[in-house]
Amino acid sequence: MAKGAPLAYKEFLSKYPDWILVRVNQFAVEATPELTERSRRRQKEVVGTFLQFAQEHGLVRRILSEDTQDLADEFVIYLRDVTPEGFDVFRVGYLKWLEQLDRNINSDTSDSQTLKKALTMLQKKKAKSS
Repeated sequence: MAKGAPLAYKEFLSKYPDWILVRVNQFAVEATPELTERSRRRQKEVVGTFLQFAQEHGLVRRILSEDTQDLADEFVIYLRDVTPEGFDVFRVGYLKWLEQLDRNINSDTSDSQTLKKALTMLQKKKAKSS
């Protein structure tokens, strides 16, 4: 089967409105309880940073949490929660940002420069096509 272009936001949303983009309780179970707890805390920080970035830049449809640093373990961001631009930032920048964070277990999870670069690139691309 040949690969085509990715689905546009509206089409994706109509087919998969309950698609979970990120969730707090999606972390690795490690060899020891201590390492598992560290993984859980790091995932909570990562989701909190992404949420804060998305809320500050208008990439979500509403405020999903006032306190992005203390999210509940059940907290999720669904596709229906983000704007089309938010979904594009997720597609273009989120996994790249995670890869950067994963290179060093002690990296700063609050560093959202990769997300900012993705947003800036998408905004420039949109401005050129207008």
